[in-house]
Amino acid sequence: KSGFSNHGTCVDIHAPGSGITAAWVGSDSDTTTISGTSMACPHVAGVAAQIRALRPNFGPGQVTTSLLCFATPDIISGLPSNTVNELLFNDLDDAALSECLQASSPAPPTPPSPPPLPPNPGSSCELAHSFGDSSTNTFSLDISDTSVGVGPPGYDPSLCSGTWFTGSGAVYWLKLDDVRPGVSLDLTACGFDTDLSIFRGSCDSLEQVACDGDSLDDEGSCSVSYGSLIDTVLPEAGVQYYIVLGGFNGDTGTATLTGTYAASSSPSPPPSPSPSPSPGPGPSPPPGEPLPICKGCNFAAGEYWNGVTCGTLEELFPPRTCTACDYPTEVWNGQACVLLSDYVSPPASAA
Repeated sequence: KSGFSNHGTCVDIHAPGSGITAAWVGSDSDTTTISGTSMACPHVAGVAAQIRALRPNFGPGQVTTSLLCFATPDIISGLPSNTVNELLFNDLDDAALSECLQASSPAPPTPPSPPPLPPNPGSSCELAHSFGDSSTNTFSLDISDTSVGVGPPGYDPSLCSGTWFTGSGAVYWLKLDDVRPGVSLDLTACGFDTDLSIFRGSCDSLEQVACDGDSLDDEGSCSVSYGSLIDTVLPEAGVQYYIVLGGFNGDTGTATLTGTYAASSSPSPPPSPSPSPSPGPGPSPPPGEPLPICKGCNFAAGEYWNGVTCGTLEELFPPRTCTACDYPTEVWNGQACVLLSDYVSPPASAA
């Protein structure tokens, strides 16, 4: 190394700096030969420019990584132990060092994460699939995969004693939309070794009503053995019911759920629209102000004051104005028929 070389942990790379011939200030063709770190620095800057020419998209950090990758290690003698031994190298076409440009290439941008998939119907009580058809007594639903959700934490197998109900594993949730209070409902689940249970209440407070593991082990109405049957469920008015379809010991698969109301029942009628409120009686017309007394009117001759002029009842309130008024005891005040005595008064002189 040269005696004026920098040293210590702040040094990243070394470059030639002793006896360097370079352009000088005397003329356009003037040169000089000098030594110093000021001559080493342009060497590094030149190689950095070459790297940028080959990789225009490189930033400062990537250029630095490439410079250190190209550098020749452990070739300089006389360096202190706390100083790196890396000498600048500028043969960027050296095939053996081609990875120095490849390794420093910027990593492709990370593609954005795909938007989360919408939750599957049937995966929870809140996302329970609608079940029921108010137009018929029998309705069914084909379920392609029962493994989309998790059942309630508290099953009560004692409600279906005598069957192999386990209440474990993945399930499919359904919400009974056709509730016929007091009408017997049968439920069957076919397709594999199914577990079937019914809950009532709200999703945050469910009560198990019934369950079954394999009542249809003789195939019954199913095409395979070990279907589930819950019969004679009597829904109550104003109560929401949920059906949870699972499998024995956590089995899942394709299943068909069928509901059947008693044959004597009528399908639930669609809810009647709320009747429009009957219009209330219209506001009573204001009585109005009694017509003022005009002493100039000849009350004895049957004249009255209408607020503008004197005249007879026939002149001031012609019957054609309101044929419903009982003239001459009633007159039309512009809003309703009223008693004449409420609206006219005799002149004081006639009293």
